[in-house]
Amino acid sequence: RISDWSSDVCSSDLFPSHDRPTPMMNCLFNGFKSGNVGNFIALYGLEELINAQPDTLTEIQIRNNDKNGIIIKIPESIKRFKNLELVLFDNCIDSLPDVICELKNLNFLSLMNNPQLKTVPECIADMPNLMFLNTKGSENVEIPEKIRKKAKSKLGNYMLDFQP
Repeated sequence: RISDWSSDVCSSDLFPSHDRPTPMMNCLFNGFKSGNVGNFIALYGLEELINAQPDTLTEIQIRNNDKNGIIIKIPESIKRFKNLELVLFDNCIDSLPDVICELKNLNFLSLMNNPQLKTVPECIADMPNLMFLNTKGSENVEIPEKIRKKAKSKLGNYMLDFQP
């Protein structure tokens, strides 16, 4: 239940430095019992949290350090972040929307430790800048053959790290 969520950390680096010229969002959900972000999500939903971020976001990292099976739904509105280069969902999803493939600048996609994740969109194989797909710890995910072929063909610098 979303109302049971809490987080220890959810920060947006909205003041870029010379090392990081564009903003990122890094959320660490832990415990899911109380906390500012958990309360925000309970009141307004994850989509509202995502929508509150600037369009220039370059990274989204959401981690659930608990083993409580809490699942978040990735909103379709994630596609508006055209500058995203890194997306990490650790122990918190059971599906990935096809709109992830509209993120043409994405080069790192990590879907670690998501035992309820069954598949990933086949269109991931067509993402022009994706260099790394990680599904370690997501033992039930079925990687489409098109993605496997791209990894084997060594087109570009593509690396696929998945459960056998």
